[in-house]
Amino acid sequence: MTVKLPIVCSALLALTLLINGGCTTARARELQSTAKTAPENAITTSRINDNNLRGIWDDSARIFFIDRNSRLSPYIIP
Repeated sequence: MTVKLPIVCSALLALTLLINGGCTTARARELQSTAKTAPENAITTSRINDNNLRGIWDDSARIFFIDRNSRLSPYIIP
């Protein structure tokens, strides 16, 4: 019984890994759109990254109160 336990545990672990993520990368390549060329995919990726970075900078500005007007100004700030 003790010899079968490691085999069963390793088989269950292998099955779990296969179900969770074993074939997802192969399917992702097959399902990738063929309507776009490589430069178009690069442009799309760079636009997504740019949008994400802008969001990160906006959020950090809100966290550190950089996006607010200074209260030290003697002039009225709209």
